[in-house]
Amino acid sequence: MAEPTLFKDGYVAFTTATGSATYTHLSGSKSVEVPFSKAELANSVFGDVAETFFPGIISAPISIVYRQDFGAAGVDKTLWDRWNSETKFRLKLRPVNTTVSTTNPSYIFNRVGVFSISPINGAHGVLLENKAELRILSGGTLTRSTAT
Repeated sequence: MAEPTLFKDGYVAFTTATGSATYTHLSGSKSVEVPFSKAELANSVFGDVAETFFPGIISAPISIVYRQDFGAAGVDKTLWDRWNSETKFRLKLRPVNTTVSTTNPSYIFNRVGVFSISPINGAHGVLLENKAELRILSGGTLTRSTAT
């Protein structure tokens, strides 16, 4: 059995646009969730003894919880700019912020958009933690890489 991976230094990075290959690490990320699923398309026909399905299009909603940073190059500006202008960009996720390998793969999303942000969400005396919801856009791709 392989060594377990402790999710303590995950890598979340954006590009400025889909054509860019330069990623900027999103500092202050606290958690990331990307549940992969495929649509269940009914595929039963006369004579089947069970309800059968065929896998359809993928769904990979991306949720990122982060510490708020209102600095000039902070998370707030990065996500606001992409949400407000509807900029399409690339997103790269890794379990650990180190070299990509078979035990530390990258998940690369091309043509992603920001659909929901909560720039201010907190209570008195509590650090601001906010959530962004991203989605793959039409024509987007998802790849898993052990090399890049």
